Amino acid sequence: MLWRTLAGLTASVLLVVALACGSLEVLDPANIPTVPPEDTPPPDIRRTVAAAVRATIQAAPTPTPDAAPTSTQAPAVPPTRDPAVTATSVEVSTPVPEPTAAPTFLPTASPVPVAAPAPLPTAEQKATQAPTVTPAPAPSPTATVAPSPTPTPTPTPAATPTATASGSIPTLEARVTYLRFFESGATEVTREDRVYRRVFDQESTRSIDWELTLVHPPPGVQIYEFTVEAVYHRPDGSVLGRSTLEGRLEGDSTISWTTSSFGQREKGRTGGWPLGAYRVDLLVDGGLVASSEFVIEDRPNAEPASFIELRDGLPWATGRLTYENRRDLKTLSVLTRNHPDLAATVAAFPWVVEGVTDDTRVALEYLALLADQDPVLATSLAGLPWVADDITRPEATALKYLTLLSRRDGPLAHTVAALPWAINQVSPQEGTALEYLYFFTTESPAIAHIIAGYPWFADGITAAELGALKDLRDVATLDVPLSQSLASRNWAIDGIIGDERFALWSLKHLARKDPSLATQVAGYPWVSDDITSHEAWALNYLKDLQALDATLGKTVAGLSWFVDEIDEQGRLTVEILADIAKLDVDLARALAVLPWLQFELTSDEQVALRHLSDLLIQDPVLAKQVSDMAFLTSSFEVQDREALSSLLYLGVNYPNVLALMAKQDWFVDGLDDLEAAFVVVVGTPPEPHPAPMDFLGFMRSRQEGSKTIILPLAGEVRLNWIQTEPKAMGSITFEQAAQELRDIREAMLDQLEDAIRAMEELTGLPFPRQEIIALLALPRELNLGSEVDYLDLNRGTHILVDPELTIPGETNRALFHEIAHYYWGADQAPLWFREGAADFLTSYVRDRTYGGSLRVNVSPELAFGLKSCDSMQVPTIQKLIDKLAVEGYAAHRQASNFTCNHNRGENLFIELYDLLSPGPFSAAWRELHQLAAQQKRPVDENEIYQAFLRQATGDTVDAFKGLYARLHGGDFPD
Repeated sequence: MLWRTLAGLTASVLLVVALACGSLEVLDPANIPTVPPEDTPPPDIRRTVAAAVRATIQAAPTPTPDAAPTSTQAPAVPPTRDPAVTATSVEVSTPVPEPTAAPTFLPTASPVPVAAPAPLPTAEQKATQAPTVTPAPAPSPTATVAPSPTPTPTPTPAATPTATASGSIPTLEARVTYLRFFESGATEVTREDRVYRRVFDQESTRSIDWELTLVHPPPGVQIYEFTVEAVYHRPDGSVLGRSTLEGRLEGDSTISWTTSSFGQREKGRTGGWPLGAYRVDLLVDGGLVASSEFVIEDRPNAEPASFIELRDGLPWATGRLTYENRRDLKTLSVLTRNHPDLAATVAAFPWVVEGVTDDTRVALEYLALLADQDPVLATSLAGLPWVADDITRPEATALKYLTLLSRRDGPLAHTVAALPWAINQVSPQEGTALEYLYFFTTESPAIAHIIAGYPWFADGITAAELGALKDLRDVATLDVPLSQSLASRNWAIDGIIGDERFALWSLKHLARKDPSLATQVAGYPWVSDDITSHEAWALNYLKDLQALDATLGKTVAGLSWFVDEIDEQGRLTVEILADIAKLDVDLARALAVLPWLQFELTSDEQVALRHLSDLLIQDPVLAKQVSDMAFLTSSFEVQDREALSSLLYLGVNYPNVLALMAKQDWFVDGLDDLEAAFVVVVGTPPEPHPAPMDFLGFMRSRQEGSKTIILPLAGEVRLNWIQTEPKAMGSITFEQAAQELRDIREAMLDQLEDAIRAMEELTGLPFPRQEIIALLALPRELNLGSEVDYLDLNRGTHILVDPELTIPGETNRALFHEIAHYYWGADQAPLWFREGAADFLTSYVRDRTYGGSLRVNVSPELAFGLKSCDSMQVPTIQKLIDKLAVEGYAAHRQASNFTCNHNRGENLFIELYDLLSPGPFSAAWRELHQLAAQQKRPVDENEIYQAFLRQATGDTVDAFKGLYARLHGGDFPD
């Protein structure tokens, strides 16, 4: 505080700016405990360090203006089956409980808490006192203020202002909330102790301070400097004095207070103000922004007998009195003269009898002011136990804002004073809630009445509810209509807790950056309805995007899937884009406008973005290179996700292979869809062979292509093929080698198409993939030794096919079997079911392709296999299930009886197909396949039994039960 005294004229300046609740808090997600829901599946333990690096980067502190509220569910990234790993993410703005603001004494307009009370489990940066105002030397006033009291009690009217105050400061984008006055002395009056008046007593008034309150966008990294010139006018309109303040706004504040005082500052110096009405004009940049007046009046010197009697009953009111004692007696004197009964009641309060303190003096003076405004309300409050007992700071706050509220909206003040918590006991939260409510009466009375009607406002204010009121208040400083719109939502009326609280907090911070965008998003249908956890988190990540880049935030907010509905995929996608933007805003901007990201999202698209985010951490140069390649920018297929996953896997486990691949001309030029398919093949983890280094020959030289087929149910499916290049060898010319490879390839593609069509026909289900990658290679072409006789592997992402197994006849069962696994894999059914179903589909395809009876065309190996299973003491499927449970999959896979899963499973399905007939059999399969997809888990034994039982008719039920008991061997309820 700077002081300057000139001829009895003192100008002092204090500029206080707070971020809504006062301080700038920096959240460190690493220090914030996240509590995932109990039903969240454990995260995948993956083999890539990229995810660990990513988690480390996310754990770095991210500045946010205040602590986020707690959402009911922390998002967990679901595990994927891709070999490249993604760790469960640490949220950028992980919500923590919002502290309760300590009650603050705020004047006649927008109440703003100075500090955020309850301690946070986060790193906290103390308030920077952003707007530090350094007063310029005050020029000599044009007249000296003489302390010559005037006997006349009638004040001279103030001159009418020569101009209308604008109420705004364009250079600061600020608007004036109010200009008000309070009395001060030799020491600074804290904001909570200020008693705002318009009429001052001449005898007890020393200096009169003005307080200008501004609301404005948060300056952020900008620093806004401004000059305030205060001009005091005498009652006759002449200029009494001037003072100039140099101030600035900075930091994240949205409300600022500027004060300056004028008058007799020295302790005990009173009576220096001539009677009359004074006008104060405040100018910024030469323009009048605010103007108001205060009145100095006289009080009769003769005290009534009732006051003398009352005074004599106060032990501290005799002898040598301090200025504060005299001021307290003056308050009681005025109260006695105007409201003698109320004065007698107040004088009997223990905290008045024992001596008024700094804390209780505010309560006494506001109670007296309230008595002049609304005697009924003042008398009612004086009868409450918490007013009569010792006054606490929250209770003094409550009296203060009930008085100010009464001045602004009397009926509303009566309504609030009748609430149970206002009658029984006022808590710190409730005292601050009254402060916020008073702010709304200044900015928007409609919002104040909406809030006062909330059921949860009447029941008593919790810390979370106070935080919600604070958020609504903060939004109102930026956009009053938006605040009113949010306050009117059903989820606000019912109770702003959990996800609703988190959503409101995020919208507030979005509005701090761009009120128009916040208004746009608040108008989306899903924001108007009840807020889900996914929606709350999506708003949080959008807020992060907007803070990083305004254009990016608007782009994401305008995506059709973001506008229409936010589900898990949408929430995860916004999160991933925010993670990418933290590392590379330009890349995030480019991804946000990809054609396939504009419309409905799929889980594959979301996972692809996550892989790209992980790749950006692992290898930023490669990630940027790949993100601009044609295979990713033109359209999206599942293999695009698999290609990104393969790059991640290679980077961690086979960096030399990845380095060699990245140097190939076909890679440097940018991957197309076929080249991306080859990357998928190379980067799929071996199980157990071939490994990525086994494809080095194909990496340097290969031929590739695709064939598109149109299926009745799945529609367009692309068959991608990869094959070695033809070479002249001995007597075989290049042309002959090329023709031989072409014949093998075309035979394979034709068989693939026939097989897929037959499988769709039987199951009645669309083929599960939109593309198939098939690599035709002999074992020696992949550097595999003599222990590998042939290749027939479905690797999930692709199939490896030995060309010798594509010859029509018994040998091509291997090709059909691997294709069938796209219908029945580990995600759909138990081991015996998926292997038996694949073999059954193989037999069915051969029947449809080559004609004849299904049973006749069943592989001769089946009969032999069933006999082998009998000899190995595996007569039923249940025996296989028991062995698998004891041995575990790895050991069971190596056991000689593993093939019984194929044989016993296929045999059961052939018998059921014959018993139930094709239609009911297919219906049972469809039911099971759809159940696995809906539940995202393999179907269990009982579900399989019941699905087929439901397809049995009256004359086949008993036969079904007998057949199932004989071949399966499990126990099932009827």
